[in-house]
Amino acid sequence: SSISRYKESSLFKKGDKAELYTLLSSPLSIISSVSSIRKEPLMIKMAPKDTSEYKPDIIPDTTHTEPVNFILSMTDGIRIYIYQDDRVAAGNRLAGFLFDFKQRILDTWDAIKRVSVLKEPDYHPYIKLYVSGADARIIYRALPRNGQVGVLL
Repeated sequence: SSISRYKESSLFKKGDKAELYTLLSSPLSIISSVSSIRKEPLMIKMAPKDTSEYKPDIIPDTTHTEPVNFILSMTDGIRIYIYQDDRVAAGNRLAGFLFDFKQRILDTWDAIKRVSVLKEPDYHPYIKLYVSGADARIIYRALPRNGQVGVLL
């Protein structure tokens, strides 16, 4: 899959290279994921009683699909954000913004809760990748639930 653009947190840009190589020397395990689409699409089909009631499948309309955005939370607190980068539809940009905004609100709320009990807020270094919508959908659905990701600097 070709990456059209990417962003990374300052830890990867300005951090100590020796520590980064140690951190990324082994594959990172996926702890959890949040997405704007389902991991496994659900299709309900009613079986015919006999062959006279059989009707062939109607090809689904794939022209309108929801934008694909997802976040992979990895071990060591690293997060990998993958966004659909199809710039043709304004709705895709709005959906990406709302998805990102919701996650920022949840992270802010978590930080406020931790500070209120005198705990240090968590820091999550990130890598944001922008790929085509079809590639993002395939990548998300192909990744196993507890898979591993290798990061190459």
